[in-house]
Amino acid sequence: MSPTKKFQNFTERPMGDKKVKAIPGVGNVLSKKFRDGGIVKAFQLYGMYLFMGKDDNEFKEWLKSQFHVDAVNIDQITESISEYARRHK
Repeated sequence: MSPTKKFQNFTERPMGDKKVKAIPGVGNVLSKKFRDGGIVKAFQLYGMYLFMGKDDNEFKEWLKSQFHVDAVNIDQITESISEYARRHK
């Protein structure tokens, strides 16, 4: 399966001031959950990923426990943020 346009836009371009909804796997419902938890920008989730030492499993557990993200969206979000980190060292 080829990457989606949303995935390409997120991983290939600088983080800048992107909203959390720019991350693949984040739609209207998750965007509201994140906003309610104080996360409105993509760099905030990316920062948590870095804070967790780029540990995919720890990040996934955090998304699940803090925001009740389902498995499919957890995988999309983590894959996108992980790929962004790989490309933008």
